[in-house]
Amino acid sequence: MRQRLRDLADRHRRFGHPRLHILLRREGFRANHKKTHRIYCEEKLQVRKRKPKRITAVMRLPMTVPTKINMRWSMDFLHDQLSNGRRIRVLNVIDDYSRQRLASIVDTSISSVRPGIGPTDHMAWTTTRHCL
Repeated sequence: MRQRLRDLADRHRRFGHPRLHILLRREGFRANHKKTHRIYCEEKLQVRKRKPKRITAVMRLPMTVPTKINMRWSMDFLHDQLSNGRRIRVLNVIDDYSRQRLASIVDTSISSVRPGIGPTDHMAWTTTRHCL
């Protein structure tokens, strides 16, 4: 039984002693799980730990610095809680070149289907005209 347990453990490296016990019983060995566990430990058999996959490091390109207005915008969500316990959320859209706030939308819940947040609505956001 000891030799067969060693052979099964070598062939099925990801099986622990409970699964190997089931395989031994299917082959006709009659021993309880405690004896199988004792032999498993005496033979120093154990499930091999998997080595973690190495994630290849990808060189990230540096973010380009904007050189004119409306070249790049940043969005930021802020949240706070009022004195009565209600939570509010603020969506801020900022032009990275001029550091001007293009929009601030304040509400208790901001969803993506809300009018005024779509990509074609950005012209209504600007409050001042920019001189180039």
